[in-house]
Amino acid sequence: MDNDIKTLKAVEYRGCKVYIRNFHNIFEYLVIANGELYTTHMVVTKRPLQSLLGRDYTEKQLTDVTKYLLNTAEATVDYLLDGDSPKQKP
Repeated sequence: MDNDIKTLKAVEYRGCKVYIRNFHNIFEYLVIANGELYTTHMVVTKRPLQSLLGRDYTEKQLTDVTKYLLNTAEATVDYLLDGDSPKQKP
């Protein structure tokens, strides 16, 4: 079993560093904004057959989770920088 924390994506959004990471079935984002660290995580369960066969997440699953966490991280940054009136994305 792989015990490494994997960084799936590292980007900068509005001057803030954003990291999407994975460890086993835990996915998280880390945001560094205003000199503070903000984070959240979610547990993503593999499909029963994937677990039974010992298979890893599919590329689509990884892409979907990464996209979801990146959107959530960006919303966090928007809130931190703009206050409590979130901006609508075009």
